[in-house]
Amino acid sequence: MEINNNWAELIGIIIGDGNIYRKNNKYRIGFVGNITKDKLYFEHIKTLIKKEWEKDARIFIGGRGIRIVVNSKKICQLLIEEIGLPYGKGKSEKVTIPKVILNDWNLVKNTIRGIVDTDGSVFAVRKRGVDKYPSIEITTNSINLAM
Repeated sequence: MEINNNWAELIGIIIGDGNIYRKNNKYRIGFVGNITKDKLYFEHIKTLIKKEWEKDARIFIGGRGIRIVVNSKKICQLLIEEIGLPYGKGKSEKVTIPKVILNDWNLVKNTIRGIVDTDGSVFAVRKRGVDKYPSIEITTNSINLAM
C-alpha cells in the first residue's frame, strides 16, 4: 500500500481523536470533537475521507459533541494490519507514529499535522521579558508517542 500525505494526515487524526472498532464482524473508524470548535475541521476530515478512502462519511451532532463514523472492513484492516495502528480499549496508551511513516519526512509532517490539529494547542504565556511568548502543546496518554 502506498501512503500519501492525505493518508498520513488521516492517520495523525486517528492517533489524536480517532478510534478504530473491530469486533463481531463490525468494522468502524470514528472521530470525535467539540461541536463549537471542530465543525469546520470535521468538514475537512470528511473531504479527506471521501478523497482517499472513497467513502461518504457521516457527521453526527449531539449534545456538545460532533463525530464522524466510517464503516469499512477494508480500511480498518489496512489501518490495523498493514499500518499497525492499535484499536479498541487502551488505544490511546499504545499509539505511536507507525514505522511505515517514519521513513518519509513529508509523511511524518502530515501525520504530526493531524495529531496537532486534534490534540494540540497554541497559546501565549508570560516569560521573563516577554508578555506573550508563543507556545505549542500536544497532550497524549501514550508514552511512546510523547518520546
